[in-house]
Amino acid sequence: MKFLVFFLTLALLVMVGCSRETPFEAQPQNGSIENTTSLEKKGKKEVSIKGSFETTFQFIPVVCIDPLSGTPVDCGTAGAIPVVVSTPFTGIGRPSHLGRSTVASSQTVDFTTAPPSMTGTDEFTAANGDKLFATHSGISVAPDAQGNVTFSGEYIFTGGTGKFKGASGSASFTGSASLATNKGEFSLRGKIKLKKHD
Repeated sequence: MKFLVFFLTLALLVMVGCSRETPFEAQPQNGSIENTTSLEKKGKKEVSIKGSFETTFQFIPVVCIDPLSGTPVDCGTAGAIPVVVSTPFTGIGRPSHLGRSTVASSQTVDFTTAPPSMTGTDEFTAANGDKLFATHSGISVAPDAQGNVTFSGEYIFTGGTGKFKGASGSASFTGSASLATNKGEFSLRGKIKLKKHD
């Protein structure tokens, strides 16, 4: 039963970027730009990022165990329980400072930790085509009886292209997903430090 709960939690985390379609709340494209003296001296400016994404994902078992013995087995073995899963996802959103944008993420969910952990690398593509790169990490709760799960974590921005070249900063995120539909949603809120370019 314990392995079944881990499996359901992992599957739900994989769906982390999926949910039913809902209209996105319009966000100001320029965000609230907050230049500080210290950032100006370093040739950077800080802008807010806030918004939501709806996502879809894949569920690819990476490490599986035998439910009776608890020992690792090939994931193609009948009855094998996935405990580490690759859950790449894509999504569409309209966060401030990116406009109508997309996200593509490679993600791994580890159900052997308590609570289950998730890590990944991400590429946000803004409305004008500029890309913002990030990594993320977070945790999830076990799914409820209907297969719904919630999760939270943090994005760390690691550069990009165009106006996001040399970007840094971070944003917290929260979201939910349904193992029954393989759909979910997440929202994020934080700051991007943009390097001034000549």
